[in-house]
Amino acid sequence: MNMLGEYDGKELRSVNAEDLGIESEENKEETEKKEADTKELLDFVKDSLGGEVVAVKLSHKLKNSAVCLGVQGPISLEMERYFNTVPGAGEKVKAERVLELNGEHKVFDALKAAYESDKDRAAKYAKLLYFQSLLLSDAKIEDPAEYAELVSELMI
Repeated sequence: MNMLGEYDGKELRSVNAEDLGIESEENKEETEKKEADTKELLDFVKDSLGGEVVAVKLSHKLKNSAVCLGVQGPISLEMERYFNTVPGAGEKVKAERVLELNGEHKVFDALKAAYESDKDRAAKYAKLLYFQSLLLSDAKIEDPAEYAELVSELMI
């Protein structure tokens, strides 16, 4: 999308872009305030994922889904996937992944409650949300057995 630039006077943006330019300033400020209020939780989620993401933030674009995987920087998830399938490409390309959470979703409320009462459970929720974001973005889960075990463990 970035290569196309614009069409009919409208700037084209990838849905994975950090700022889609469709949110009002009032809504942006509200999300940023909530993000500041939950900074400790967001940092905890990032730390729980052990370097899988460069940042965890509240999303400006999610309305119904609990989570999505975005990127920061010039390499998109699609570019990462393409370059890593090219034979003889050498070193693997990795996008700077950003886990975006919907601060208005019930799942976020459950994560917050777990963080306040049981950090171990909150860390498992964080990992489960990351796995969910990988599935939604059609990215590969490196350890599907870990994902299946985590789902089973949290259902008990």
